[in-house]
Amino acid sequence: MIGVSLILGGAIGNLIDSVFYGVFLGNAPYGAPMNWFHGQVIDMFFFDIWEGILPTWVPLWGGSYYSTPIFNFADAAIFCGVLAIIIFQNKFFEANKPLE
Repeated sequence: MIGVSLILGGAIGNLIDSVFYGVFLGNAPYGAPMNWFHGQVIDMFFFDIWEGILPTWVPLWGGSYYSTPIFNFADAAIFCGVLAIIIFQNKFFEANKPLE
């Protein structure tokens, strides 16, 4: 139930962001035909742990600028809900019991 609750909560959070915040906060993109359904996501986490140029010896990203990721709270809830369902899926199904 926790996994499904996280998925539904994240989906409702994304829906609220996209439907209502364009009107309530006036943050619809420039040129949008109306403010409804054009809101932008505002529920973000940003942990500024480190930012700078990565050393050149780092594979693939060496020498490029790096900053810690920014996470959307609703998307993180959806991800954690799906992950919980995948990890604990054996609890949903009982083991096959022999017929008596």
